[in-house]
Amino acid sequence: MRATPTPSTTDPESAKRSPKIDDDPQKLAGLSPDRLAGRLGSPGFVRRDGSAEIWQYLAEACILDVFLYRDKDVLAVDYVELRGRGASQLSRRDCYREMLRAHLTAERG
Repeated sequence: MRATPTPSTTDPESAKRSPKIDDDPQKLAGLSPDRLAGRLGSPGFVRRDGSAEIWQYLAEACILDVFLYRDKDVLAVDYVELRGRGASQLSRRDCYREMLRAHLTAERG
């Protein structure tokens, strides 16, 4: 009896369909606004307050607030906060992963 081959995780077509996603929202720290937008797309809401900006991203199950602060004319991510929305049971990390997947899917059209 021959075993049925299973798809390889190194298969290029498989990698295109499901790219590796770094789902640690803390790794947004230090990103410039351009790199942040490249990772998550345009925020649904931006609030400017003095030398700070708060970018908000909404998902069905949670909300991501990204706090950017200006230091010597350079604006960068300083802090991120994920919070549940409604009766969501997703962990914060799972919700962030879904936000990243949604952005990647929208990028590919």
